[in-house]
Amino acid sequence: MFGVLNLNKPTGMTSRQLVNIVEKQCPKKCKVGHAGTLDPLATGVLVVAVGPATKLIQYAQQSRKIYLGSFRLGLRSDTEDITGEVERIPNAPEISSSELTSSFERFTGEIQQTPPQFSAVKVNGVRAYKAARKGETVDIKPRPAHIYSLRLVDFNFPDFQIEIKCGKGTYVRTLGRDIAKSLGSDSVMTALQRTAVGAFSIEQSQSLEATKSLPIKETISDALSIVNHLPKVQLSSDDITRLLHGKRLASQGWIADENATEFAALDESGQLLAILERKSTTEFGSKVNFVPQLYSQ
Repeated sequence: MFGVLNLNKPTGMTSRQLVNIVEKQCPKKCKVGHAGTLDPLATGVLVVAVGPATKLIQYAQQSRKIYLGSFRLGLRSDTEDITGEVERIPNAPEISSSELTSSFERFTGEIQQTPPQFSAVKVNGVRAYKAARKGETVDIKPRPAHIYSLRLVDFNFPDFQIEIKCGKGTYVRTLGRDIAKSLGSDSVMTALQRTAVGAFSIEQSQSLEATKSLPIKETISDALSIVNHLPKVQLSSDDITRLLHGKRLASQGWIADENATEFAALDESGQLLAILERKSTTEFGSKVNFVPQLYSQ
């Protein structure tokens, strides 16, 4: 097993539960991992890597994400979403769609976010949500997040929906809260759908029913799809032998992009064999090397 699944996570289950379902479809001791947790409330794209492809999870995690977040103004919650203890804000202002969109500019680009108490952030080695469940409050420091764009999709006061294009580590419920606070109110997230992770889109995702019922060999995609954005090079048999023994490679004229630092190395059939990284102008080492696993079987 060596590949990736683009799964459509339903609401009400954890990302780990979906990974467990995939594991049951795989041979024993086959590694399975996902790229970016979705809360139980959330739905949408969950990229799941299988077998050696778990070594590529970092690339999916670093990819641009797209979300559709739904919020209700005039409310606050300890979890910042509708699943927590929700209370109404007294004398909350009635906010217009134009006021809302006007606020987006200050939340675009590199911003600072303070994640909610009910989050997986670690403080002194303890997950914040575990402390919150005990009624404890931990000191969570603000952290950077990158928002590429915000677009108002729907507005019917007090409810609104926005499309968020962002980088890794963004807390969408916190973003909705901060936008509302900037307008003198507060908000809770009522729904969240992740519509894309890099090249993986919701339109091409696989349902939970298919995941449970179909053999994984029929649904798994080539691991190359995780790193399809990298420049590609084709290796010779001598190159493959060198990687099999953990040796570096010398360029044979196949590096066209002199500014690139990483490359997806393929065999003549298009099978992903390694992620190479530039060590010098003409010398390349393996950052991720699948050859020992693929050629020792």
